[in-house]
Amino acid sequence: MAWSSFWAAMTTPQRVNGQAVERILDDDTTYTYGLCGCIPKDESCSSTTFTTTKTTTTTGSPSPSPSPSPATTTTAAPSPSPSPSPSSTCIDHSVLVCINDASSYWPKCDPSQSKTNSGPAGYEFGYYCTEEWAEALNQMLSHEAIGYCDDEEVKLKMLAQVAYETAYFSTVYQPADGGAGLIHMIPGNWVRNAVDMDSIFTGQGYAALAAVMGEKFFQTPEYGWRSVAAWFKKTNQVIPGCGIDLFEASFDTMTRCILSFVVSRQEAYDIVESCMLSAATPSPSPSPSPSPSPSPSPSPSPSPDSEYEAKGSASVVGPPQSQNVGIRPRRGGGEGDSICVMLGTSRLFSNT
Repeated sequence: MAWSSFWAAMTTPQRVNGQAVERILDDDTTYTYGLCGCIPKDESCSSTTFTTTKTTTTTGSPSPSPSPSPATTTTAAPSPSPSPSPSSTCIDHSVLVCINDASSYWPKCDPSQSKTNSGPAGYEFGYYCTEEWAEALNQMLSHEAIGYCDDEEVKLKMLAQVAYETAYFSTVYQPADGGAGLIHMIPGNWVRNAVDMDSIFTGQGYAALAAVMGEKFFQTPEYGWRSVAAWFKKTNQVIPGCGIDLFEASFDTMTRCILSFVVSRQEAYDIVESCMLSAATPSPSPSPSPSPSPSPSPSPSPSPDSEYEAKGSASVVGPPQSQNVGIRPRRGGGEGDSICVMLGTSRLFSNT
């Protein structure tokens, strides 16, 4: 075949298995097919490219003068998917640690904490309030499909519910019923929740991952908080009478559409509120030391009666009593049944 015929064949678009085949000309001496399907039928397909040598066939007459080498044709590589933009700081890592520190009953949720208690038997504990988990929380809240990064009330209610569900971020898997998640879900709801994740955060393939990973899926930061968003937006449909956007619901309605009935989670709410307020309040600047004033003349010592009266006029408020409550099973509500964690805490904050 003459060089001109060969080159015409090489530059003519063709299709293999219904796909367009593009030739990639590497230099003047070789060409590479972009698909394995272009390999001649009598040769094996061992890789995704196939390189051969360009030749010309002579017929006895003088070879024509070579044409100028054609410009190399290349196929642009696909642009990589853009990396997620840094999330806003909707909830600071210190807030999650503060919430866990409020409990003397449950173990720590970050290795940096000084707590040493190991927690009760029968639970699988871990670190679920680390910097990595805080970053995943912020990415979820600031995602365009959620958008509650600046809503303090929604963040307070949501964090209080999750703190209650996870024993202050110390456990997301309970062997007693095999349930897992920052919102505690029995295994029957796992794939359903991941399907809802796919409908909110599209193109991620969460359902397939959850089916393979099992409880480990919900113990992973990049999936754990998005699972919460999916429950709040959609998966709560498994609770009779729910199927609403819990981000917009009252605190008691959130409880009912997570637990299937209402119990008081006020203690967790109060602790989360105190930690959020503490994080939002700037530390006061030190005041300059006042100049010394002249010493006053000594006053007469008070009589016993007047001293008692002065002490009695001041009210002294002590810290609330410690409350360490155990664990009890959750019941009711069909597919949404799971273990109810009644948090044991040291009440460091009051609601007054």
